[in-house]
Amino acid sequence: MADTFVNAQTVVVAATDTTLYTVPAATEAILKITATNIGGTPRLFRIAVRRNGAAIANQMYLIFDDTIAANKTYERAGITLTATGGQDIVTVRAAHADIVFAVYGVEIT
Repeated sequence: MADTFVNAQTVVVAATDTTLYTVPAATEAILKITATNIGGTPRLFRIAVRRNGAAIANQMYLIFDDTIAANKTYERAGITLTATGGQDIVTVRAAHADIVFAVYGVEIT
């Protein structure tokens, strides 16, 4: 088994689903996802996990239209994803481009 560290960031286009991270085939990933509001106004955001690359659906959301206060960060740790039948994909969305997303963790192969 080999471990590879994950470090990916994205700035979203407002009101657009954006892929933050895709688990490579035959890999398990243990992740922490952060959403940071770099602006001066509270903003809404979403985080979803699309198992096996499925199209986005309501049951996939970990967070749906939650608010981040100005200049604050939200963290969600201990997310375990496994790419077996297909690739699991972390998808993010924000109402404004002031939200910056990042994923950190380890991939285990």
